[in-house]
Amino acid sequence: MESQMLTVKDIFGLFRALTLIVVGVALASAPLPGDEGPGGQPTTPDVSITGELAAVNAAMKQQDFATVWQRCHTIVQTASMQPAEALSGPEHYAVGLAHYYLAAEAFDKAIQIGGLAPDDAQSGQALYAQIMTPPDILVVGRGQRVDIEEHLAEGKTTIVDFYSKYCVPCLALSQLLGELAAKRPDIRVVKVDINRPGVEGIDWGSPTAQQFAIHSLPYFKIFDAQRQLSTEGEEALNLILSWTGLED
Repeated sequence: MESQMLTVKDIFGLFRALTLIVVGVALASAPLPGDEGPGGQPTTPDVSITGELAAVNAAMKQQDFATVWQRCHTIVQTASMQPAEALSGPEHYAVGLAHYYLAAEAFDKAIQIGGLAPDDAQSGQALYAQIMTPPDILVVGRGQRVDIEEHLAEGKTTIVDFYSKYCVPCLALSQLLGELAAKRPDIRVVKVDINRPGVEGIDWGSPTAQQFAIHSLPYFKIFDAQRQLSTEGEEALNLILSWTGLED
């Protein structure tokens, strides 16, 4: 199955997470005594909400999620220090999008910390991927065994990208893959995260790494439109670089 339908429980959980984030940020950013400006009103922060949103969009293209979430916190905190009626339409949009991305941060932290019921962990992973992954890229694995054949696209070339967030070259190539998938409707990208939740550093001992004998990253497999393996390893990397125009 290539995608998961959201249940009522999933949607309720998403909005519950958003509510908790809104309440938590509002409490954390409430002005302290002495922070008021003239007339006892809270001081208006010298931060451009729409400028922060532009930084969020740039970080999303780079898949730099740490920066995305940092900027989103800034947006929410800045907005909470102003009356809602003082915000413009684009600023309200920025606040809404910030909450959306911060929900993914909450799901990611919950998965990393652990202790979730299996259904909650599965829903959290699906919701996180839905929020933070472009529609033309699929993220699977999380360090567990994966049936790659389930995710191959009939009639398209499928690039399977084995990666870890602790692999710097992987992060650099991730942006290129996103741009390639956006430009080439005949290509699908399946990203396989070899790291188990909570493991710091590249998780060479994970079930995913063991299953596919991954000893170096980044590592790619390319399947043709008939879902047959056409190339892998360095040859696959060189082919991808030629498609992006970066081959020497």
